[in-house]
Amino acid sequence: MPSTCDNQILLDQDLPFINNNTSSLEEVSFDSLFAFANICSNIEPLSVPPYNTNSTSPSKQELRALLKKQKEEIEALQREQETIKKIAIKCSKDYCAMKTRYDKCRLKLWRSEQSQAKSRLALSTRLHSDQLRVLQRQSKGGVKWSLQTIQDALAFKMKWRTTGFSDFVNYLPIFPSIRTLQRAVEHIRFESGILEEVFDMLQCTVSRMTENERDCMIAADEMTIRAGYAFDPSSKKIFGKCTFPTHVGQAKKVLVIVCAGICRRWKVVVAYFFTGNENPELKKQKANLSGIAFKDIFGSSCAE
Repeated sequence: MPSTCDNQILLDQDLPFINNNTSSLEEVSFDSLFAFANICSNIEPLSVPPYNTNSTSPSKQELRALLKKQKEEIEALQREQETIKKIAIKCSKDYCAMKTRYDKCRLKLWRSEQSQAKSRLALSTRLHSDQLRVLQRQSKGGVKWSLQTIQDALAFKMKWRTTGFSDFVNYLPIFPSIRTLQRAVEHIRFESGILEEVFDMLQCTVSRMTENERDCMIAADEMTIRAGYAFDPSSKKIFGKCTFPTHVGQAKKVLVIVCAGICRRWKVVVAYFFTGNENPELKKQKANLSGIAFKDIFGSSCAE
């Protein structure tokens, strides 16, 4: 069977009458037409592929199902967008509320710091540095107290007495304890007679008193003790003898001379003497030697 190219060659050779100058088929002769018909019968017909109904092109139902699915996906995304939008609005409200609380807390903290600074400044004018350090600590153990604080503590202890001072220290520990004050004054020599070092301490204490609190009186109190002799390791002396000017022998009593407040309750021992039996030789004298001794003691105490 001749191919398409061979057919084209036959047409070109056997049909010289077909050219661009031919206006119509009426001018062609019958023989020519018959020859053309024979040639056409020998040409291989063109193969047209049949229509395949099972092609890959989607049908209308599939397109509708796909469109419906896409609509459902779009609706789901829209619902998710609405949810996210609500969450964003809630987060924005929470952020605004949190920011407001933060600003209030920051303002409160600033005011608190200002108040603490003012309080610290006010306390620094009335308290010493060691007292301020104690207030900032949780425990007052191991504190090295300054001399000014110990002097103030001794003054308040004399005003409030031991019980009142201890209660105040337990409530507000800005002063040393009673035992610390005892250790601070244990170097003072408390030998029998006028306690001159006590007057130095009393002078510092009186300077912090008002005019009414300074009013005081001198009183004497005598109490019985057990007679005997003992050795004092601090002074390296034996005591137990009478030290009052008109008494001799072994001491049986102790005479304590105190300076006590009148308008406010306070009391300080300024002198003490061991007493016993009066000197028999001095009894023969008519003069009141004990009264003269008291006069000298009180006079020297007042002079101090």
